[in-house]
Order: sequence, then C-alpha cells, then structure tokens
Amino acid sequence: MVVPAADVEITEDLVVRLIDEQCPEFRGPVRHESSGFDNVLFRVGADYMARLPRHVTGDTLMRHELRWLPELAGTMSLPVSAPLVAGRPSRDYPYAWSLVRRFEGTAADLADIIDHDAVATKLAFFLRSLHHPSPSDAPKSPVRGVPLTDRHEAFAHRIAAVEPRDAQLLTRVFEAALAAATYEGPPLWMHGDLHPGNVIIAGGDLVGVVDFGDLNGGDPAGDLVAAWMLFDETSRALFFSLYQPPADMVRRAAGWAALFAVFFIEISLETRPTYGRVARHTMTQLALDAGWLEDSARGLHP
Repeated sequence: MVVPAADVEITEDLVVRLIDEQCPEFRGPVRHESSGFDNVLFRVGADYMARLPRHVTGDTLMRHELRWLPELAGTMSLPVSAPLVAGRPSRDYPYAWSLVRRFEGTAADLADIIDHDAVATKLAFFLRSLHHPSPSDAPKSPVRGVPLTDRHEAFAHRIAAVEPRDAQLLTRVFEAALAAATYEGPPLWMHGDLHPGNVIIAGGDLVGVVDFGDLNGGDPAGDLVAAWMLFDETSRALFFSLYQPPADMVRRAAGWAALFAVFFIEISLETRPTYGRVARHTMTQLALDAGWLEDSARGLHP
C-alpha cells in the first residue's frame, strides 16, 4: 500500500466536537473535503480548514508543523497554511490537529497554470525565502532532505512496477543524480513535499503553499522537484536562473523528481488519478534534460 492505513476514525461529528470544545469561536458547518497520506481535511464554515492526522506518524508531522510553521510563516514570500489553532488530543481523538485559513483555489494537480513564467518566478523567490539555515533542534526527516543515496533502495523497489520505457528514463536520471556531489552545506529549512498537490492555484496563478508536515532541515535539492513537476523547459530555466542553485544541486533535484514521479505513478493507481498526469508531465520534462544530466555526471559539462 502506498497510502498508510488510518488507525483512527475521523468523522464530521468528531470535528464538530473538537471545535466546540477547543475553539468555539470558529464554529460553522463542517464538511469533509479530502483525505491524504497523513491528514483528513474538513471545510469549516466558508473560511477555514481543519486538518486531522489519520495515523500516529501524521501526528508527529502535525506537531512539527504546529511548532515551527507559525515562526517561519512571516519570513516566506507566499501565504502558507500556518495554524490559527493548535488543536490538542481529546478523549475522542488521540492526536494533535490544526485549524488553518482556507485558500480560495485548487491544488495544482487539479488546476491549470496560465502564466508559467509568473508562477516559476513566485516559486523561486518563495524557496529562496524559505531555504535558510535551520536551528539544531529543527526536525530531521529520514526520507526528505537526506542524501539521495538514502532513497536508492526505495527507488529500486518501486521502479520495478513502472512501464519499461518510463523505468529506463527514470533510472537514467536517478543514476546521474547519484553521481552528483553530496550536499555539504548547513541544513536548510525545506518544505519537504513541494509537489503540485501542495501548491495552490487560483485564476491560473500561484496563491499559496500548504501541508508543511515534512518541514525539516536538510539538503534543499528535494524542494526543487517543482522545476520538472510544474514547469516546461522555458519556465524551468527561468526558475533556476532566479533561484541560482549549483549544478550538483540541480542534478540531485532531478533525481528527487524521478523518485517523486515513481511515487506519483503508484498513488495515481490507488487514490488520486490526477497524479498520473503529474507523473507523465514530470517524465516528459526529465526526458528533455536527461542528456545533459548524464553528460554532467560524466564530467562533460561544468
């Protein structure tokens, strides 16, 4: 299973009770919105969203978000899903939860971007505003912000289920990324899960970034996957010209994009069909760059 099983039942009635008990000033009609890897989302009134972890790992991620995101939100160049309420466990529900302001928009896997260059510009400056040194007590993730070699086993395990032609491309890109120099700088704050499902689009424009459960300090290359998952060749070049990553970071980022593509193929077959479109777009864009990524790995380009 790609999506972890829930270990707690979460209903609209539960959300109503939690709000009545802990933040009655936010009372309003409650309606289930969606369910993800780690959280179940409920719309509360017209303006808010309740996010409740589905399992114990989601609780850990939620606590990271509740601890750090309010502090970081003011430093970022785009609106983010900072918690308005830090929900507590109750006798009916064992985990921390949050109430956030609802964005008027749609996740990028469900929406069309009108001006890719404008979105690329906004996202590059957003990441530059986020990627600064994290403190020693910042969360450390075992799967995000780590050396790409730590994810080789996960890639090798899942690539066997991918169509041979796609598997060949993704393997080429991932192996070129493994040959890149490892990150030697200080751990930087990173979103950790910056794929189209966590990027909000309204009117074709980028209006916010959500779901900071994987917020951690590490190698920021993993956040640059958006260059292939969201953009075309022209807007990707603009994105990199504004963010200005070293060449080895771009190569590592392409490897992370290949890994995300494998995950998205799997998820599209299980729970979210639109992720199949994202995986296909990512692979198309990686194919455009595969040649120079491999040449760079062989030292043929600086």
